[in-house]
Parts: sequence; structure tokens; C-alpha cells
Amino acid sequence: MSSPKLSYLYLPIIALVLSVIGIVLKLYYNEPVPITLYFFIPFMIFLLGVGIKKKVWRKP
Repeated sequence: MSSPKLSYLYLPIIALVLSVIGIVLKLYYNEPVPITLYFFIPFMIFLLGVGIKKKVWRKP
């Protein structure tokens, strides 16, 4: 597995899924959602966008 694939595609997808699960659980239990999650999600979407723009899934 190459480093660009890992850093631009796989890790941001895993982080986004875990963040959404965390937000849903926080909302389900009526707890306040940490502000850092609101800044973390756009950053992961940005990394995914960079990975898509660079087409890292095609590189061996």
C-alpha cells in the first residue's frame, strides 16, 4: 500500500466514518458535540479532495 493512498484516501475515509459515528452517538445521548469535530470533518474532506485531484488511486 503506497503512502499517498494511505494518507489521502484510506485514513480520511476511516476518520470521517468514525467522526460521523461519534457525532451520532453524542446526539443520541444528548451530549454536546465537541467543537473540534466540526473543524476535523472539513479537513478530512479537504484531504479526500486532494487525493481525488491527484488521482492517487491509480498510482501503484
